[in-house]
Amino acid sequence: NFSVHFTKTNKGIFFEPTNLEQKYITEKIFSNQKYRKLLDKGKILQGGYAADPFLIASAGAFQERCLVTQDGFDQQGNVSNKIRMALVCKGWYQL
Repeated sequence: NFSVHFTKTNKGIFFEPTNLEQKYITEKIFSNQKYRKLLDKGKILQGGYAADPFLIASAGAFQERCLVTQDGFDQQGNVSNKIRMALVCKGWYQL
């Protein structure tokens, strides 16, 4: 898997979440039962990573940051039933 290989070989570009980001993850993301599905238990149990909540927190905790994702919306503004970063962000911000 490219993303796992990239992450493991480029650990220096990733930072520990700040206290503000950790608070954002706890209070805004994981307090919502639906958004907990961002964590793929199977991936984590196989040694993978769950970056989505941390990326959302990094963008959400600091208003000057923007999250760019390939997640998309249809013409009615809907995403698939799967919890995706775009859906979580749409829950807080007017797009």
